[in-house]
Amino acid sequence: MNQKELEQKIKEAQDAYYNDKPIMSDVEFDKLWDELKNDYPESELLNEVGSDHSDGFVKVKHKIIMGSQNKANTVEEMDDWFNKCREVGQEFVLASEKLDGCSIELEYKDGKLENGITRGNGKEGDLITLNVLKMKDYPKKLKEPITGIIRGEVMLHRSMKPIAAPDKKNCRNAASGLMKRLDGIGCEYLTIKAYDVREEGKRKFHLYSDMFDWLKEQGFNVPKFKIFDLKSMNGEKALKLMGEVWEEKRDYDIDGLVWKAQNIDYEDLETNYRPEYQIALKPKYTLAKTKIIDIDWSLKNGTLTPVAIVEPCELCGTTVKRASMANPSLMEDMGVEIGHEVLITKCGEIIPGILKDLTTGISREGYVFE
Repeated sequence: MNQKELEQKIKEAQDAYYNDKPIMSDVEFDKLWDELKNDYPESELLNEVGSDHSDGFVKVKHKIIMGSQNKANTVEEMDDWFNKCREVGQEFVLASEKLDGCSIELEYKDGKLENGITRGNGKEGDLITLNVLKMKDYPKKLKEPITGIIRGEVMLHRSMKPIAAPDKKNCRNAASGLMKRLDGIGCEYLTIKAYDVREEGKRKFHLYSDMFDWLKEQGFNVPKFKIFDLKSMNGEKALKLMGEVWEEKRDYDIDGLVWKAQNIDYEDLETNYRPEYQIALKPKYTLAKTKIIDIDWSLKNGTLTPVAIVEPCELCGTTVKRASMANPSLMEDMGVEIGHEVLITKCGEIIPGILKDLTTGISREGYVFE
């Protein structure tokens, strides 16, 4: 594709994604984005974010641009980012869950919630205050009477999806649809997790860990995070950590890790749509957890092939019920049996394949987290 065709396809995918009508998987979108970045680095689209504007809501200008993160999914890309942080004197980095929800900005005046605004196009968003007031797990009044903004993610927990939005493919799409309903119905099932604070006229924090601690003190839920010494960090360790975090049990969705230089660079945050000292590390594959409930065997051209029958799960916008085991020896090497929990992918495969047996802990050779 030429530059114009590629940009148009990306814009269409962004518009569909941010407005609850995805037309491709994250993996497919990231491939297009990487192609644009590599072949047409001068494209202005690389410095923009998709828009989640909806008709019927008042548009409000953000006081500070509300951007996104650059993305990485390889050892080499993470090594480059760690080196960039070292070059400016950073000593520590922070890794937190990349929440798979919808961005929200909460405006507080003298510690009291005034407005709730979607990210929109990064410059202005939709005013959805009445819907935000129905959401849970965040304080309408802060313990400290600051005037400023707090940013976070609107989430729908997995346990709530069958009640709030049984017709939606995943929790993120459900959250997006519910938070922008003009009648506000269903917003009472949504929650908010916070990850950023900007107090008006001040640069309140020097370290991201202090910012997260303050948010917790005020009554917010925050993403789980860990701090690492930059001297000992590399891309291989970063991908291994992502695999470990991915396999943790939780009632909400994530789609990777957000890495931040521990020392906050406010100029970087407030002038760039994609800050230099933050990066989102996402799986190379689109993944889902499920359980094997049976195994079918098919004979084709003299070859006997096992296919796992799994508990239905959502993957790349489809409901998956079968997963390829490739061959009997691979199944034996991984220790796969009926009743085991497994991690499956649908990247580049017609039928999803099993990447890891979570019960035995054994991965398929070449698995990106290992």
